[in-house]
Amino acid sequence: MLLPSYGPTLRTGFAVMWMEKIRHGVLQISTDTGPRYVAPSFVERIQLLWMFRNFHILPQQVLSRHERQLVEMLCTEERLARGRNGHFSDALCVIGTVERPAQLPPRKPSLRAVAQHKQTA
Repeated sequence: MLLPSYGPTLRTGFAVMWMEKIRHGVLQISTDTGPRYVAPSFVERIQLLWMFRNFHILPQQVLSRHERQLVEMLCTEERLARGRNGHFSDALCVIGTVERPAQLPPRKPSLRAVAQHKQTA
């Protein structure tokens, strides 16, 4: 069975999309306060393209230790991406999206733990 041929236009568009992501791609961080766009370096963009090779959105919990460190570093360095006109833009070339969970407050100790602590003190 022959598959339909979409011609060189689709292949060219696909290649152009990848080249744009390599040259100008940004990482979208999905947070409770809204999306943030971070501008990675060239080498970081290559790592992110590999990270998002099968999925466009990844929860932070499924990332490897190295991938989590990369995302944390990008977020802490505050390399916010801006569009061509200096403002945030929906037209940014997004490599992928990392869903970051809300920062939960520290857990309160259970009553049993408090009672055991009092007994040992």
